[in-house]
Amino acid sequence: MVEFKQTYYSNGDNTINLSDLPQADNALMWYTALLPFFGIIFELYAAGKYLGVLLWVLIIVVRIIVCRQDNKKLIKMGMWQSQSITPAVFFPVVYMFQRSKILRRTPAVGIVAVLCMFFALASNGFTTALTYGEDDYIDLVKEYYTSYILDLPQEENYVADPTRSVDALLNLYCTTGSGGNLPQPVEYEYEKTGSKRYVTAQMTKGGDDISVTFLLDYDGYYYNGMYVENATVNDKEMSEEELDEFLKEAFMIDISELESNA
Repeated sequence: MVEFKQTYYSNGDNTINLSDLPQADNALMWYTALLPFFGIIFELYAAGKYLGVLLWVLIIVVRIIVCRQDNKKLIKMGMWQSQSITPAVFFPVVYMFQRSKILRRTPAVGIVAVLCMFFALASNGFTTALTYGEDDYIDLVKEYYTSYILDLPQEENYVADPTRSVDALLNLYCTTGSGGNLPQPVEYEYEKTGSKRYVTAQMTKGGDDISVTFLLDYDGYYYNGMYVENATVNDKEMSEEELDEFLKEAFMIDISELESNA
């Protein structure tokens, strides 16, 4: 049988059980290290650039506050090298490495903090927006589903087609009723006017040239969807009734048909 023995420190008549002494755990540091990674997940609920700014400012502030509280705790326990709060708390990663060195512990938490920080910097919505080019904005139209078209006609028996992307539906629309003659694939152009971003889809159907221009609801951080700015047939703008009919035929599906396919 293995016998475990308690370690004591004896000083005259006073005997101290070392296991009763306060311990400096790493729980707060792991929380601080992983917080930027959690921020990428929280971004899913930040529906706008102002909420995005608020989210990342809060993450920065919380990390500083947690490091400061941890430093105060270590000072109170007599485990820090001075009696004043270190300026390193304003730089959490620096503080973590300094803390590990003073406490003679592995720098694992600091290494994880560096990895999470770089992941957050590379993946957050603001950084992603800075890397966007024309093809990326076109893909926001092509690859998203029609539920992202925010001004589809309000028809009681019709809903946005949830089965295909916008590009797939436009190509299907051009092919349907073409007498077996497959038209050219839909082509896209991107244009920015001031702060507004437009993507225009150009196609042919039954000998007619059709153009649809989408206005992206994108604030440089969060993509909310798109609006149909205008649509033309043979360079003539569709009337409101023609536009509604086109949108319903191209992008919407009868609820009864959807239920029968379920």
